[in-house]
Amino acid sequence: MDSFTGDSLKFNIILNAKNEGKDSLFVQELNGFVYLDSTFEVPLSLQKSKWISPGNSQVSFSGAVEMNLLKIPALLSAKQYRMQGKAYIALKPGQDAIDIDFDETRDIPPGVMEEMLEKTAGKAAGKILKMLIGFD
Repeated sequence: MDSFTGDSLKFNIILNAKNEGKDSLFVQELNGFVYLDSTFEVPLSLQKSKWISPGNSQVSFSGAVEMNLLKIPALLSAKQYRMQGKAYIALKPGQDAIDIDFDETRDIPPGVMEEMLEKTAGKAAGKILKMLIGFD
């Protein structure tokens, strides 16, 4: 989590991308959503264009989600996430990109949502406390 603005969380996500091909790929743009058990819809976008070399590469995404305190209990019980969107990929910068739709669903390992909420709540509480005592 990068910041808490009172009613929303802004964050960065770094994912490992595995390119099993022999060519490097240039991801010009990627936009989509992450859905958590259909309870939360989180928009994501690629922070900047990225080369994906053969093997493993890291890809950074940014996003923001509006916090609804009534949905936090449902967040703790989320069992799956779904990423859906569109990527624009070329073999090199400046080349016409092809668009690729993606729609992947994965299970959330036990304990991950609780750990994420603990980290988020701690940062959010710290931000609120700083605002209340005039340090922010």
